[in-house]
Amino acid sequence: MSSYERTDVLDHNYIPKMTVFLIAVNVIVWIVLEWMGNTESAEFMMTHGALTVDQVRGGNWYVLFTSMFLHFGYIHLFQNMFVLFFASRYLEQEIGSLYYLLLYLLSGIVGNVCSYYVSLAGNDVLSVSAGASGAVFGVLGALVVLTLLKQGRLAWLGSRGMVIMAVLCVIQGFSTAGVNNVAHMSGMACGAVMGLVYRFLNVFDSQNLRNRS
Repeated sequence: MSSYERTDVLDHNYIPKMTVFLIAVNVIVWIVLEWMGNTESAEFMMTHGALTVDQVRGGNWYVLFTSMFLHFGYIHLFQNMFVLFFASRYLEQEIGSLYYLLLYLLSGIVGNVCSYYVSLAGNDVLSVSAGASGAVFGVLGALVVLTLLKQGRLAWLGSRGMVIMAVLCVIQGFSTAGVNNVAHMSGMACGAVMGLVYRFLNVFDSQNLRNRS
């Protein structure tokens, strides 16, 4: 007979190690680039891994990944890392560090891919895109979905508060000039889907565990 232990209580002292690692990487990259040049210069960022249509068309597909860790100035960096930490400290605790990392990276890449194709379709070859926003919105999307579904530890979070936070982030994006809303929304959609996948797998495993008891 197997035992099934409830793990649906949030540990408010939990340190999200993968989140801290990702924030550290973003901050270190920004410090290095700022030391090398001007992170608020589109031309400088373009030559150091930011996303442009021409870069991808030229075969430099790696920018779909590298641009996730670049930020235009310290304010851009701070905004993304601030939201990331406070959202991820609960999400990583629920879904685990490895799945959280997969969700973060995939949401960011999906956001950049969608941004590329929308820019390509609109012949917007001059835009230079960078930032962790697609990945951050992916975290928000997963967090909202799992909170609404009362998943595990996240069942204790206020669903209304999570939805309001996500809506405010979306509104801010659409009301601020120069924001890549395509990356935001597609990243959020990817995170929401991965949240649903996690929920399905978690329920499936829990049912199997109970059936073996």
